[in-house]
Amino acid sequence: MAHDQDAAKTILREANKIAGWQVVESAQTPEWPEPMAPEAFIGVAGDFVRLVEPHTEADPAALLGNFLVASGVLFGREAWALADERRHFPNEFLLAVGQTVSGRKGTASARVMSVMERVEEGFGRRVLTGLSSGEGLIKALVEENALQLPKDRRYLVLLPEFASLLSVMRREGNTMSPILRQAWYGDRLRVLTRKEPLDVDAVNLSVIAHVTPEELLSGLTATDKANGFANRFLVLLVRRSRRLPEGGSEVNLNETVTRLHAAIKAAKGRGRIMRDPAGRTFWAKEYSQLTRDRDGMRGALCGRAEAHVLRLSLLYALLDSADAIRPEHLQAAIAVWEYCERSVDHIFGGVTGDPDRDRILRALTAGPMTASDIFDLFSRNRNGEWIQAKMTMLARSGKVFATTKDGDRKKAVPAWALVGK
Repeated sequence: MAHDQDAAKTILREANKIAGWQVVESAQTPEWPEPMAPEAFIGVAGDFVRLVEPHTEADPAALLGNFLVASGVLFGREAWALADERRHFPNEFLLAVGQTVSGRKGTASARVMSVMERVEEGFGRRVLTGLSSGEGLIKALVEENALQLPKDRRYLVLLPEFASLLSVMRREGNTMSPILRQAWYGDRLRVLTRKEPLDVDAVNLSVIAHVTPEELLSGLTATDKANGFANRFLVLLVRRSRRLPEGGSEVNLNETVTRLHAAIKAAKGRGRIMRDPAGRTFWAKEYSQLTRDRDGMRGALCGRAEAHVLRLSLLYALLDSADAIRPEHLQAAIAVWEYCERSVDHIFGGVTGDPDRDRILRALTAGPMTASDIFDLFSRNRNGEWIQAKMTMLARSGKVFATTKDGDRKKAVPAWALVGK
């Protein structure tokens, strides 16, 4: 077991080098993040997980995430929540991160897809796969929508090989990233090429993607982080929950299907869903925490916390056939989101996405450093203003603090030290 863990850490470290990121080693990184809180497993989604979980090797978090995202396809644009005059529909992007075999990512998706097929005949036609460009996605939407009513543009993009998409997105001219970013907001999707202009509007698009930690570390670029592509995904770290040598058994899902039918019927024509008075009070207390500044990779991948929680709470409310978003829906949404943050912390460890910053933090583990020390660290290729600005930023983020160290003739000179050392 220890040998396997060491090998995994070596792979992760090499993947970070490929991605051009430095890693600050931390002895405090847990072997696995704390499980998703029980508050997340409420309503029909939670009951589905409790019903299926004993009979499958899939992670409960993966089952729940897949169920919530796929349910959003059923609701379409019948209901929405409002934030700063922008409509948020119940569509979400999910990135299940786990090892190729032991993660059981596909198992979780398959369990949920079978339910959706029973709830809506022909649901499989709404599932799009094998996409590699924005043009291809829009063309698929246009072709699939040809025989449907304009208001029924509801689709799920299933990407079992998310790493392949990350790879092709790096090609010059590939438009998948901007198109998916627009689709997350429900904006009009179009690519105005000379030969074949493509244009589609009022689409509700959800995404379920699978990737390994190593693929995500090596495939996610600085551009993906900076342009908001990565933080449109709910990142869930998943693994095999148990071993079932005889395979998972079938489960009677009649009640789940009946309840989903009732929820879809209740959502028809609902329009805007608001928080009830207790929900508004709860949201006001949590909002500052959700919108706080986040550092490094946490900031890059968790920068849309409040929007994700809003959409998840809307999903929970719709699944409950509720008239409003109540505190329990918000609590459930926050429980899911907090596990996403723990997943990001676990997968990326000490990676911040800023190689210079990581280099300084790593050097500071040996003890306090002066401006002259940092100047030498970068082979005298950084000026004093740059060093001062970088260290001020690190101090503001709580990573370092100002101190002194002995200089020439044992005279104390200003320096910086790592917090906690």
